Amino acid sequence: MPLVTTSPTPTTRSPKAIGVGAGLLAFGLVVGLVAGVIWGFIHPTYVIEISDGTAVIDTEASDESAEFTAIGWLTVLSAVVGAVLALAAWFQTERSRRAGGTGGIGTLIWLIVVAAASAFTIVATGQVVAQALHDLPPDHAASGTFTVAPAVNPHVAWLVAPFVSALLYWMLTFLALSTKR
Repeated sequence: MPLVTTSPTPTTRSPKAIGVGAGLLAFGLVVGLVAGVIWGFIHPTYVIEISDGTAVIDTEASDESAEFTAIGWLTVLSAVVGAVLALAAWFQTERSRRAGGTGGIGTLIWLIVVAAASAFTIVATGQVVAQALHDLPPDHAASGTFTVAPAVNPHVAWLVAPFVSALLYWMLTFLALSTKR
């Protein structure tokens, strides 16, 4: 009798799971891009007056605490993006569970990575849009007024989207699993 050997079956992730993860990443980047454009358009500005070559902030016409307000809007938009991503990941996981698959810690970790990438996209896109809308005048301008969108350092606002997405996904998964038992 001839000896028949079989090769072990690979234990890699299924192509469908990789496709779902890639889809979540693409969705997260697109949502982050849209939120960044919105943030760029609502970014508060300072009104600068140039008189005799000297630039002075017009406090009457400028937004008070433009940096603080910009961080506030960034935080709100990041939280919304995090919630949207958590809902998308949760619905994908539920669809997968009905088909015999599972969610698990891997999905949660991937969701956090996607939300972090989305937060970066929001900040980068928002800064570019705000700078494009409120660009500095040429150096040779001796007088006039213009608006400037102050550059914003996001500090902990980077963490809002990953935190909200992880918390909401975990809560939805916990509730779904606890009601099924």
